[in-house]
Amino acid sequence: MKKITKYGLLLIITQTIALICAAQQDLPTNSGGDIQFYVDDASFFNQGKIYQEFYLVIYTDQLKLAPKNNSMYAALTISSVIKNSQREIINKESWNTEVHVGLDSELIETSIVHDQWSRNLDAGKYYLELEVKDNITGKLGTARREFSAALNSDRKIFISEIEFASEFIPDADGAGIFDKGSVSVIPNPSRRYGLLNPILYFYYEIYGADDDLEKEFQISYEILKKNGTSLRSFEGKTIKLSGVTVGVPNGLNVSVVASGIYTLVVKLSHNETVVAESSREFEVIQLDYLKKEPLLTREQADMFGEIIRLISTERNYQTYENLNLTAKAKYLIEFWRQNDPHPFTDENELFNRVVQRYQYANKNFSWGGIDGWKTDRGKILIKYGMPDNIQRFASQQSTSPYEIWEYQARRNYIYVFGDLRSDGRYTLLHSTKEDEINNPYWKEELNRM
Repeated sequence: MKKITKYGLLLIITQTIALICAAQQDLPTNSGGDIQFYVDDASFFNQGKIYQEFYLVIYTDQLKLAPKNNSMYAALTISSVIKNSQREIINKESWNTEVHVGLDSELIETSIVHDQWSRNLDAGKYYLELEVKDNITGKLGTARREFSAALNSDRKIFISEIEFASEFIPDADGAGIFDKGSVSVIPNPSRRYGLLNPILYFYYEIYGADDDLEKEFQISYEILKKNGTSLRSFEGKTIKLSGVTVGVPNGLNVSVVASGIYTLVVKLSHNETVVAESSREFEVIQLDYLKKEPLLTREQADMFGEIIRLISTERNYQTYENLNLTAKAKYLIEFWRQNDPHPFTDENELFNRVVQRYQYANKNFSWGGIDGWKTDRGKILIKYGMPDNIQRFASQQSTSPYEIWEYQARRNYIYVFGDLRSDGRYTLLHSTKEDEINNPYWKEELNRM
């Protein structure tokens, strides 16, 4: 139920701003928790029912890999719960899967896992609850998504929902979970296109009655702006319906489309009359994101400066601080390019990890109006990533709550955080890593007065 792709993980600095500063609309769901993933869905038609497909993408660099049979693997359990509009469970299942990525360190850091599953549903509103568990570490990622299983199936001819794809693989044998006819459609659950993936790949199906098989139909495509006005139109092709169901894979070049959220519209016409259409939103992120006014707000510039200070050198931080806002935007683009650990892959792996850490810190460590990434735990997380193990110690009569973070890469070291006032704010008390605070008397600080 999976596909592993050597694809990049996240994006570049333009996407940092989009992810951190912009609210998504009718777009896929991003998970919370220790494991980050995207989930999306699409409705198709199957013998009077809605055939609902679900798509999942997971980045392997956040999973614990272990050696097995001359490769590295991660063991996952994926659990899915579907509820109806009354929040009653109508389907519940889980499955185990192993991810094998080989021994190449570059493959380990640049691979992603696609998964896909489906259910026949009655038309209506539903809720999906999804959990992904790393069976080696016990870490979890969770997502909740509201979706509608609905098509205009009361019409003589109608079109499925649009499935957004990252690539098409021809000559499929029809046996794989991604296969649709003779092509394998690898989903793009993030629905993001632009600078690094300029071709908007998508797939849809046309459903028609038997007496329409000899008629000629024209397919056309249109990209709408946020306000509903047309941005670009694409003439498609003339087809005859070769069967009651016709699958159509296609791709549009969006390399010159400016950053933003758009709607893709598929239209099927006969004798210049539109007889069926389908539409769905997607996102484009380009370098022009930084050309919008203002290039960076002062708050955004300060935030990125502190992140540079955490993951880079004091010299780089001081260089950045001495620039104006326009120059800082350009510096950020160049900074991530120069620090890309694998510049020949599609995307920037270091950048992806920093964004995920930033989001996790804000969600889990925020306190009293202070963003989570600014706290002691948040800063260590951004700098070094998720620890391999966390020991949590609850409040005792004579001791404040505290946590011990253990890192085991290269050599073992720890960080100790204490909630000295028992108000949820954890302060860094001690570390065994060089150049970090070292306090052999940290246990005494935890003793209540």
